Parts: sequence; structure tokens; C-alpha cells
Amino acid sequence: MKIQISQYPVYVKIGLFPEERLVGQELMISLGVVVKNHFKLSQKEDLSQSVDYGQMIQFLDTLLKGREIELVETVLYQIGEGFLNEFEKIDKIDVTVEKRVLPHGIANGAVVSLSHSFHRT
Repeated sequence: MKIQISQYPVYVKIGLFPEERLVGQELMISLGVVVKNHFKLSQKEDLSQSVDYGQMIQFLDTLLKGREIELVETVLYQIGEGFLNEFEKIDKIDVTVEKRVLPHGIANGAVVSLSHSFHRT
């Protein structure tokens, strides 16, 4: 089973340049979480056999909100590794981080998106 969370906004003071971090911006976070032993869920309704997506969203907020970070890559890896450490029922997590505001007007409407898959070893 895969749980999807799409386009969740998290405010972060992010950017390589100090003026970017001064104001901060919303990053859009998308997650695809593969849960261990999902076949047990079909036998009975028992949330303890899954991962509570409400707790996942709260964890994202705790992990990132108000933080000052220079690179989107850092955000990506903190989310992936953080989720694997925090939620033992997650086998794999696909993380996508979108940054919609780029420095010095270079974007011209473009969105920068980084993605990576993290697996439990």
C-alpha cells in the first residue's frame, strides 16, 4: 500500500543567499509512503498496522517549519531520513520538494523540483 500526500505547503527560511532566508517561502512537499505489512489492513480496520497520515503531516511541520536552511537538497534528505527514523512501519518513501520562488528573478515562472526515494535497509 502506498500513502500519497501531495503539495503540502511548509514555510521555510530557505535559500543560499541571505536575502532569501530573511523572508523565507513556502515549499511544496509531496510524499509517497510504502507501508510494511499492508496486507494486514485488509483483514481488519486497525490503524496501528498503517501509518497515520495526520501524524506524518505533523512531523513535517515539526521537522521544517521556521527552520533556516540553505539548500533544497538538505530539506529533501532531512525529510526522507527523518521519516524512516520516526515511522518504523515505512519501508520506502518518495519525497518531492518544490521551490517556487528563485533568487534574483531567474525563474520567470519556473518551479524547481527535487525528488528522491529513500529505502529502509
